[in-house]
Amino acid sequence: MVVDDEEKANILNTFFSTVFTVENEMLGEIPRNNENPILRVTNLTQEEVRNRLNKIKIDKSPGPDGIHPRVLRELSNVIDKPLFLIFSDSIATGSVPQDWRIANVVPIFKKGSKSEPGNYRPHGFMRNRSCQTNLISFYEEVSYRLDHGESLDVVYLDFSKAFDTVPHKSFVESAEPTNYWEAAMIIFYEDKNFQGYSYKCMSDCSDLHSYINHCNSVRVKSGNWILYEHPNYQGHQYFLQKGEYPDFQQFFGYNDTVCSCRLIIQYRENFKIRIYSKENLNGQMIEFTQDCPNTLSEFSFCDIFSCNIIEGNWIFYEKENFRGRQFYLKPEEYKRCTDWGALTPRVGSFRRVPEFY
Repeated sequence: MVVDDEEKANILNTFFSTVFTVENEMLGEIPRNNENPILRVTNLTQEEVRNRLNKIKIDKSPGPDGIHPRVLRELSNVIDKPLFLIFSDSIATGSVPQDWRIANVVPIFKKGSKSEPGNYRPHGFMRNRSCQTNLISFYEEVSYRLDHGESLDVVYLDFSKAFDTVPHKSFVESAEPTNYWEAAMIIFYEDKNFQGYSYKCMSDCSDLHSYINHCNSVRVKSGNWILYEHPNYQGHQYFLQKGEYPDFQQFFGYNDTVCSCRLIIQYRENFKIRIYSKENLNGQMIEFTQDCPNTLSEFSFCDIFSCNIIEGNWIFYEKENFRGRQFYLKPEEYKRCTDWGALTPRVGSFRRVPEFY
């Protein structure tokens, strides 16, 4: 019978270490396929970091760094920005600081005799990430595809102590072709030709004035972005894809003011939009699944008073052939033109926002 806490910890540590699979170096590298779709880590904002800090439970013990949770929550308005910059840099570079890889491991009892080391696990499900939540998410995806008449195949796999026994090196190498760690990124420059002070952004930002005074050139490293003239996603809108824009004002013809930006995330591969000749989704309705370069030639009028975005993200243009003022529309109902930010219902053309970028 073992009663000493340190000896108990050593026994559990010895058992946990034996569970992990030893890598087989003879297998060599896993073949890469550069044509695979790109997955990206997105949606990290300073506001989200602050909200997470404010939700920390102050009655918990400190981690390996020795910083008490109460300190983190009380100083959330002070440390949110430096933490946001650190997290963003980690995502952008795909590197994790060594200190972040140290954790206090607490054995979790699963079932059977509590005196058997094999009945404990060094980790468990994250909160709100249980079997139940995974099943609900899976059920929602299956229901969506069946409702839309899509075929669906399901393969069931079950691994004993799955995460512990999977060779981590092989897992990481097999995931590398998807470029999972390649974060979406846009860089704003105060001067033309990518000169002057710059700011890198990898997610939505409601007020860019905290980082730059004006914008005269933009470099989109990856992602589909909507830029706004005013803070809080107001004013003129500019749709940018991956590429370089050395003279932003000349390219879009308005001014050098960009005060907020939003990353467009495409959740579905399908596109469907319904446009109406009257407000409140009334009048003549036409459904589209493809780009429309000229609304007047397609259905004899160029005023769209309301619309319903069923699937995908779309861009409305004031003029034909995708020119003029732009308006970003995500999946939802727009009962009047002011709902998408326009002053008049005039729409000369519209197009889909491509999924991959």
